[in-house]
Amino acid sequence: MNGEKKDLVYHFPPFWLDEGAARLWEGGEHRPLRRKTFALLHYLVTHAGQLASKDDLLAEGWPDVTVNEIALAVCIHELRQVFGDDAEAPRFIETAHGSGYRFVAPVTISHGHADAQRRSAPRINAPQVVVGRERDLSLLLEAWKLALEGARQVIFVGGEPGIGKTALVDHFLSIVAQSGPVLIGRGQCVEQYGEGEAYLPILEALGRMCHGAGGGEMRDVLRRLAPSWFAQMPGIVDATEAQAIQLQAARSTGPRMLREMAEALEFIAATRPVIVVCEDLHAGDRSTVELIDYLARRRGAADDSRDPPR
Repeated sequence: MNGEKKDLVYHFPPFWLDEGAARLWEGGEHRPLRRKTFALLHYLVTHAGQLASKDDLLAEGWPDVTVNEIALAVCIHELRQVFGDDAEAPRFIETAHGSGYRFVAPVTISHGHADAQRRSAPRINAPQVVVGRERDLSLLLEAWKLALEGARQVIFVGGEPGIGKTALVDHFLSIVAQSGPVLIGRGQCVEQYGEGEAYLPILEALGRMCHGAGGGEMRDVLRRLAPSWFAQMPGIVDATEAQAIQLQAARSTGPRMLREMAEALEFIAATRPVIVVCEDLHAGDRSTVELIDYLARRRGAADDSRDPPR
């Protein structure tokens, strides 16, 4: 005898995605979505924590026709409006610039119908611990405590795809962001073919820090202590000084770039803690890995007695 098939229900508070009914609920309210938009959300949620490339999402939403990335961007925008999400500080959909998107909210999966589950589910407003990763979270917080005491920390979060690495890091960052002033930058490693771009995730992380809270201080430190990095950040370098900085940066060697970045990070860390997150480091370029290795091997704490060179 064949049993009745039970479709999956995905819960990412306060939302429920009912696979069988092809509906999205927020609490007791149905949130209607266009068919293409729902298909993309379903793909993102069922691959939560993983990078969904633009090609994969286009193939999922438009399998039989060729469309450009604007159609994809429109769907992502619709989802962010429904979620009340901020692209700069995402709770649900994170942009991996130039490569795709990632669903970053913790997701629980069950069988049945979302309507019944929504009625019986308890209302939880407080932030939730990532289930099954409490020990890992404790280790991250211990490393954070050491960092606040002046000891630089290099932490690798590893594991199989889909086990919640990104959710763990997101939860950790949400905790430290509430504990006091902290400068956080995140960059995405992507597999590059050919020569590629050196330091891609580091430059992305620096760009985010420069545009975020405390960004003016970060820009000033980069301009003074790491000009070869500052010259590679379009939209941040002032046009009147761009040429002079680029001429100076053109004479920089690989070792000098490592030294510049180490000095800049240590200087800014003397006034506020700094966290740089590199996503998917296994796909990182060689220069990024060399920088992380260089930072990990440096000794001593950040010295807040120095002034940046004028």
